[in-house]
Amino acid sequence: MKHTLAVCRLPERTPIEVDAVEISSTHDSWAWSVQLTPSRRADHLLIVPTPEGPREIEVAIDGHVWTFVIENVSERRNRPQKTFSASGRSRSAALAAPYATARTQVNAEITSAAAAATAELEFTGFALDWRVTDWTLPPGAWAYTNLTPMGALLKIAEACGAVVQSHPSDLTIIVRPAYEVAPWNWESSDADVALDAGSVTALGMEWRPGPQYLGVYVSGESQGVLVNVIRTGSAGSPYAQMVVDPMITEVTPAIGRGIKTLADSERQLPNQVAMPLMPGAAAPGVIRPCELVEITDEVYGINMARAESVTITAGRNGTDSPLSVTQSVTITRHLSVAI
Repeated sequence: MKHTLAVCRLPERTPIEVDAVEISSTHDSWAWSVQLTPSRRADHLLIVPTPEGPREIEVAIDGHVWTFVIENVSERRNRPQKTFSASGRSRSAALAAPYATARTQVNAEITSAAAAATAELEFTGFALDWRVTDWTLPPGAWAYTNLTPMGALLKIAEACGAVVQSHPSDLTIIVRPAYEVAPWNWESSDADVALDAGSVTALGMEWRPGPQYLGVYVSGESQGVLVNVIRTGSAGSPYAQMVVDPMITEVTPAIGRGIKTLADSERQLPNQVAMPLMPGAAAPGVIRPCELVEITDEVYGINMARAESVTITAGRNGTDSPLSVTQSVTITRHLSVAI
């Protein structure tokens, strides 16, 4: 397979030569991260911050595109050799410190969680991709102190057991469930991504213990509901510590929060998987954090797991060597207790 790598500075799309790029994200991170090694000082100078602020770049690897704001650059002068490096985050960094101003607010009128999230993005240039079931927030239920827009979005997502993600290339913020499907229902669900171990170049495992709670009470504060979230078929014991959140005003967010609490408590088996990155629309492409992955292996059989983190590396061992591209993914199996 012949790989491709192209980096350019935005908005004028000035090409930037680089020796290596690493792009990564995790299930609990709202941004993609990038580290790159500019080939020459001329390329390094293209992304040095200006008095107006940091530079923005686009990275395209085998047809997959990301955009970033470059926040850190460095140069090592080991005479006569000089090396350069840079790092940054998704352009959604503009919604967080140190770029965005923290503020305080409380809703005086009835609203919804999706409307509250949309309002946080007003006049920012970012769109909202809302993927959770919406719910109503009566006056006073949506309140915060000294939060940036991103901080406010994280607060909304946390209330219903969701996560905040950045679209790789677009100015779009995604709010999605941390678990689209509860782990104890994975075996009867369709996967987002199917992996054949024949395409895997490395496989590692580790053990992650957990208390394996079967129930949790999720409650509002001065207003809202009290919901006993238990795993179907169980008596609910052992119970996790009660969760209290002023935004639990309906059963819907309470169930989402409860599922995440119980799922996070399960015994888990993270698998570190390395594989080639397939170009363009070819499956499996870039595996996104929180996607449900089915992996078929001749030794371990067929298992369902959730993508926990992904790292994509592209680079050359030497000037004349071919470009190498690898995708490393942590996919985590849950060992749900039998009911």
